[in-house]
Amino acid sequence: MSEPPAPSRRIVSMDQFRGYTVAGMFVVNFLSGLQATPALLIHHNTYFSYADSIFPGFLFAVGFSYRLTALRRIPRDGTRRAFGHYFQRAMALVLVSIVMYGFGTGFSDWQRLDAHAVRHFFAVMFKANLWEVLAIIGVTQIFIFPVIAASMTTRVLAMTVCLAAHVVLSYAFNFDMVYGRSNGIDALLGTTGIRAWDGGPLGILAWSVVMLAGSISYDIVAHRQPFDAIRRLLVWGALLMGMGYAASCLTRLYDVSPGAHVHGRLAASPVWPPWQRAAGDRCQNSWWNLRWSHRHRQPRGRRTIG
Repeated sequence: MSEPPAPSRRIVSMDQFRGYTVAGMFVVNFLSGLQATPALLIHHNTYFSYADSIFPGFLFAVGFSYRLTALRRIPRDGTRRAFGHYFQRAMALVLVSIVMYGFGTGFSDWQRLDAHAVRHFFAVMFKANLWEVLAIIGVTQIFIFPVIAASMTTRVLAMTVCLAAHVVLSYAFNFDMVYGRSNGIDALLGTTGIRAWDGGPLGILAWSVVMLAGSISYDIVAHRQPFDAIRRLLVWGALLMGMGYAASCLTRLYDVSPGAHVHGRLAASPVWPPWQRAAGDRCQNSWWNLRWSHRHRQPRGRRTIG
């Protein structure tokens, strides 16, 4: 009799979740342009929709599998060789991203190809056009490599530092840079007025949090019995969703009134809200914002996966 097949080392539930996110990509990308599409299937700047969950969900799955493979590869190959492997794969993702989506701009004729035009081309690519989904995945993997095999405490600390740094840098200049408003970095690069996509280069700080969260979910699933893992994931998921909803209620503090809202208009202090506005009823009835945004949704901007 033949020997029974060796048990698979793949985690089936993770493959299923990854397949779900890919299916979700087709839903949100191909239905978003239809007038009959429900608002929850479209990206919004006013609240977190189903469509806004797809790309973070895929990054979450990447973090899960990244942790799994790193724990096997680093002890086997050593840190330097393992980093070389992940670096090459990340650069391949960046290259495929450029091949698929292009540079976003170009030169209409040879006469325009001078030193200033070349500098501007690379500045715009670094700020905005490079950051399509595959490039984001690759660069984020490189960024978090130093902690991907570390303890859960270290990774939680790294997530906290990334979140704090993203808020501070957004307040200092990055929010204005992403939205094409006047700031010192754009003045230095010569890219004032050009918007970035998916957070721009510093968006990696936010995407790293999602990928590291996926790595933590691997620890929960891999080292516990199924029912214990499910219980922990449900408890932590509910807790984090509650915290996220509570944080989203703070949007009532921003000073763009619905009657004056137009596409592209931003609050005077879009990152750190004026806390004195918390008095009164601005933080109450956050569902009103949701209903209003359904009736006044803006056209969907340029998107890639998710």
